[in-house]
Amino acid sequence: MDEERRWFKHVSKGPHVKYIIAIVIFLAGALTSSAFEWLQEITTIELKNVSDQTIHHIDIRFRGQDEMQGRIGEGLKPNETKTFKWVTVSEASFEYLVTFADGHQLARTSEYTSRGQTVKDEIAADTITSTRTDLLFISTTRKASRTGN
Repeated sequence: MDEERRWFKHVSKGPHVKYIIAIVIFLAGALTSSAFEWLQEITTIELKNVSDQTIHHIDIRFRGQDEMQGRIGEGLKPNETKTFKWVTVSEASFEYLVTFADGHQLARTSEYTSRGQTVKDEIAADTITSTRTDLLFISTTRKASRTGN
């Protein structure tokens, strides 16, 4: 046991331990940043169906350097979530139109966004509630408005 203590004292006194600890801390930070996409040129939208019926489809249009549109979330059942990500170099906006299985529609008006932001929308039968998290400034805002037709 005394040999183990001597070995630990010898190893812990050396300057190389500080470098190893610094490298481990750096790698942990780099991996955490990559996992959470901090400061990445990505905008994320999470759409959750909180209504009691299936969403037939969602037509989305997003603008950044280019304007693109597509159909996502086809057959989105109640309590299911669809995640949509795109590259945003600086500023962008998006809007979408939800069509439910019974044919009624709900529009999400255009909203500004920028890189590093995550927007979580909860889609009910007549309301879309939005929560935005900005990882660059570590803030969250929540608002509810939108009506169906």
